[in-house]
Amino acid sequence: MKNNKWNNYRYSLTLGIICMVVLLWAGCGKSPDSDKTGTGAEDGSGNKTTEEGSLQGSETEAEDEEDEEDEEDKTQFNQEKEPAENTSEAEIKENHEEDSKKDTEGGSDSETDLKNDTNTTEEALEQEEEPAPEPEVYDGETEGLETVRTTARVNVRTEPSLEGAVYTKLPRWTEVSRIRDEGEWSAVYYEGYLLYIASAYLRAKPVGNSSGGESGASGEGYVIVIDPGHQAKANTNKEPNGPGSSEMKNKVAGGTRGTASGLAEYELTLQVSEKIREELENRGYTVIMTRESHDVDLSNSERAVIANENQADAFIRIHANGSNDTSVNGVMTICQTSSNPYNAAWYEESRRLSDYVLDEVTAATGAKKQYVWETDTMTGINWAQVPSTILEMGYMTNADEDLRMASDDYQDTIAEAVADAVDLFLQE
Repeated sequence: MKNNKWNNYRYSLTLGIICMVVLLWAGCGKSPDSDKTGTGAEDGSGNKTTEEGSLQGSETEAEDEEDEEDEEDKTQFNQEKEPAENTSEAEIKENHEEDSKKDTEGGSDSETDLKNDTNTTEEALEQEEEPAPEPEVYDGETEGLETVRTTARVNVRTEPSLEGAVYTKLPRWTEVSRIRDEGEWSAVYYEGYLLYIASAYLRAKPVGNSSGGESGASGEGYVIVIDPGHQAKANTNKEPNGPGSSEMKNKVAGGTRGTASGLAEYELTLQVSEKIREELENRGYTVIMTRESHDVDLSNSERAVIANENQADAFIRIHANGSNDTSVNGVMTICQTSSNPYNAAWYEESRRLSDYVLDEVTAATGAKKQYVWETDTMTGINWAQVPSTILEMGYMTNADEDLRMASDDYQDTIAEAVADAVDLFLQE
């Protein structure tokens, strides 16, 4: 009996110990392999937790963040493209016209950049709603006043100061009557009022070797400067490649020579330039030549200064090309790049002028059309503060093209084509 009780006691004790061990083991929540960190280990959700898996996870998060940033950028871009809620239809149209003019004229409005003219904030709109002060009525003599033209899109102000209210804005080439030149500002007569325009953006009567054409012709009031390339004797003295440039270049080269005609480039360019002048003058343009003989000493920068001083509507430099490959032929034009450090503001107009000249000359002559070469290596362009182009009429090193360029008929065709290009450029 005692043995049975003892045996029952030992069985109960053993069973109790086993139950306690099982309960303790279950409470720890671990399996015998749970401390392993091998490549096959998985977390509680069944996802791999290897180093490779962690890297993949971090890349996914980065991509998600980038996607969010992209969406934010798109949203911001769209918001910037949309007009402000309070912007009227007329103001939206005006802003669009302002932007269009900036794109086509190579920069912001002259004189002040009109920083606030395109604002669409409530404050700006309130300012625009305030009536401008009434300008002073001009009761003086109007006959005999000097007629001048705007050389850019300009503000017309009620006072000779940037603080003066803007009465209106005039597009380029608008004629006004100048009452007096006060230095920085000019008093002008416009719509019966005494108003003011910055003198830098008004053109007086041009000076130089110029003459006018028939009254009422298409070019009346426009000034074209023609530069016959090169001269009889080269000048190897140096001048800066552009205003303030440390790069120095020869003042003017001697040019190439026709392999079949025997003409020097400086002779050919003057012949063609004289024909261009005649054609332009017949159309009413005022034409200024940088040189009218071979015996001159004009550097490339000095030629550009002539165009600047006369506020040329177009500065056209006439040249001929050359190549070691005598089979090369065709016409090209040259202008500055859009990032030119000296006159990038004139890029758009110079490129437009270059395109017209290239298109018209090749269409009229049948010569091969090469391209518009954009470069900032041309001193005569870098110093120009007006629309400029170089016309390379053809290759004097190609016998056939050389002989064509030397003929009167071909030169006449080039001259008419250049004049057509000027018409298109200025009347666009």
